[in-house]
Amino acid sequence: MEKQKVLIIKTGHTEILDKENNLRIMSLGDVLRATPLLHLYRNDQVTWVTEPDAFPLLEGNPYIARLLPYDFTTTMQLLSEEFDIVINLEKIPGICALADKVRARFSRYGFTFNTQIGSSEAYDKAKNVFSVSSEKEYKMQNQRPIQELLFELVGEGWKGEDYILGYKPKTKEVYDIGLNNFVGTKWPIKAWPMKKWEELENLFRKDGLSVTRQDKAGNDVLTNLYFYMDWINSCKMLITNDSLGLHIALALKKKVIGLFGPTPYKEFHFYGRGTVILPEPIQECMPCFERTCSKNKNCMEDISVERVYEAAKKMISQKTEKENITRQELIEFEDQIKQMWENAEIPYYVHLSGGNEDQLIEIFKEIKPGDYVFSTHRSHYHYLLKGGSKQELKEKILKGEGMHLHNKNLNFISSAIVAGTPAIATGIAWALKKKKSENKVWCFVGDGAEDQGHFYEAVRYVDGWNLPCVFVIEDNNRSVETPKSERYGESEINWPSCVRRYHYIPTTLHAGTDKFVNFNKCQIRGTM
Repeated sequence: MEKQKVLIIKTGHTEILDKENNLRIMSLGDVLRATPLLHLYRNDQVTWVTEPDAFPLLEGNPYIARLLPYDFTTTMQLLSEEFDIVINLEKIPGICALADKVRARFSRYGFTFNTQIGSSEAYDKAKNVFSVSSEKEYKMQNQRPIQELLFELVGEGWKGEDYILGYKPKTKEVYDIGLNNFVGTKWPIKAWPMKKWEELENLFRKDGLSVTRQDKAGNDVLTNLYFYMDWINSCKMLITNDSLGLHIALALKKKVIGLFGPTPYKEFHFYGRGTVILPEPIQECMPCFERTCSKNKNCMEDISVERVYEAAKKMISQKTEKENITRQELIEFEDQIKQMWENAEIPYYVHLSGGNEDQLIEIFKEIKPGDYVFSTHRSHYHYLLKGGSKQELKEKILKGEGMHLHNKNLNFISSAIVAGTPAIATGIAWALKKKKSENKVWCFVGDGAEDQGHFYEAVRYVDGWNLPCVFVIEDNNRSVETPKSERYGESEINWPSCVRRYHYIPTTLHAGTDKFVNFNKCQIRGTM
């Protein structure tokens, strides 16, 4: 199918859900939170026009073919081009007038210029967004996050698509908590008092937690967007005002605590990675959407240090098993299963893993919670790294389900049939593409399955149709106990990019252990 040419104009001069007041104060966070739209056009040729200040947020984005600065030269270029779709997310009248003059073959979305009154207005599908942004009553009543409204603006339904940040930070996580205590010049009212940040920092340090604070992180962090993103990436969790840092933290998949008062928290979706703390008691004027407070006391002062501290401690303790699992824990789990089998507690075949812990831990860092994982008869490590419970896995093994594990909540499926899953994985990947989902399918196979025709057909289909599926060949140079050299000589197939391979030396036998076990007295648990 021929790629469509799509033009997106989002400079940050106006906020999508705020009224146009011609202040021209940049809102970089509003540029970043428009990126979920790109999921809809991932297979198209997208041109994005923005201010150069926003380039660090969009450079390297895999779904943006051209990133152009909003200037005179770009304006002249756009007026000479033709696009299939034009999406204007700015309400500045001049930008709307420019967008109207760019030729669009099929569709226009967002905001347009009313030549009679000389101001911006909405295309049909953007009228709800325009009402929320321009009328305080509608903004107060709005219960929907901006992602949902954005997708509605182009006639689509939002299905949880996430931010897309092209920049790859150069730092690793070294701090337990980051305190993002500054706000932009447009909304100074959103800031939590500095004395409260200081009290919070002291509490964390007394607990032995490593803490970094934005205003103490150095001039580079305060003046350079790349350094700022690197700083946020160095934190496991970010506590922040409603600011650009909140958007970056969500895009980097960090845990986030957002402090809100004058601005509407319901416009945000935290993707299950964060929570909101509001002032107590809630005041009638909240959210006020004002740049300055007309009351004797700013509502942000009514967010107590204790509440933020307790919320952070709770979030720190809420780690998933996937986050906790280490190389040593994987090995210890398999050692426990091995001991139970040798004690005749498991009257079924067990296929233990070993020797590939480091490779799998690295691969699973790329696998998102919503991704699908297809495994093999040797599935224990895959199950645990996908987030499965050790106790639950042990119970399944005791019931004879160790070779065909499945968990709908984890999107986890396995089969003991050699090369039995690639075709199914391909079908799931096709469905995900049809739904324009960001999730992928990860299909693990052994080098024995690589020899099968079903695997070849699945790979060819995924590669030919560019489906969101990755096949991972776990190459231990064994099909049962026969090495590859005895099967096909020394050759190795050069598969397309949808296939990955890692080599490892197994530390376990194909099945069971090297110990003779008498199962005559073993009690069968559950059913196969």
